[in-house]
Amino acid sequence: MVKIQNCLIIAILFYLPVRIVAQTSEDSSATFRSIPDSSFVIISAIQSISGKDVEDEFFDINLMQFFSNRVFGFGSIDVALSSKASVEADTLLTEKKLTEANYYINYCWPRSRRDSPLLFAGVGFRIFDGVPYLGFHLGGIQASGKLHTSYLAFGYLRRAYKVNPALNELLDTKEHEHNLFISMAIHSREIPFLHNLRIKGGLLIPTRFWNYKPRPTETDIKLRMVLEIPIGSILSF
Repeated sequence: MVKIQNCLIIAILFYLPVRIVAQTSEDSSATFRSIPDSSFVIISAIQSISGKDVEDEFFDINLMQFFSNRVFGFGSIDVALSSKASVEADTLLTEKKLTEANYYINYCWPRSRRDSPLLFAGVGFRIFDGVPYLGFHLGGIQASGKLHTSYLAFGYLRRAYKVNPALNELLDTKEHEHNLFISMAIHSREIPFLHNLRIKGGLLIPTRFWNYKPRPTETDIKLRMVLEIPIGSILSF
């Protein structure tokens, strides 16, 4: 049964982007072409301000790339490799692991005004606290205007591989297969405090509906907030 569920999830992840691109190429409505948004890259120095302490953080890269007027890719990667394994007794963990990364293919709805948030739905993958997940999300991003690059998204994440029960017993914060996830970033050209800063964060909440062994508790919720200082200006293309 688990294998069938995994196959269905993988099929959906690959089918939706293909279907979206096909639908986009068939739709020639001027409404969707009237608001061209630019892709951008942000390179920032980072420092965690809440959640797990990462000793050797360096910088991260945020990317938004439009493939058409209704389809875009959105993701980021933290170049911060933790120098210690999460559990010393676990021989399966390497000494270094990628802390956080994600990439989603998204479908966006049309807007009547350029400065309005861009509403989207997407599928993709995410690495959070060194653990890989597959899932989908819904949200909005400010692709231009005063809050350029700010976003808020809600979604579902499922671990890319099953939880090791023996290892899970050694962890203070238990790992779970099914999770809800909230991600956000705040940046503003008008607010002095946020003019040269971005605040980015993620909240992983295990669901109580599908996770039975072990049952999730409040201590299993994971949070990470990062303060970013962009290196140079936002690169638009």
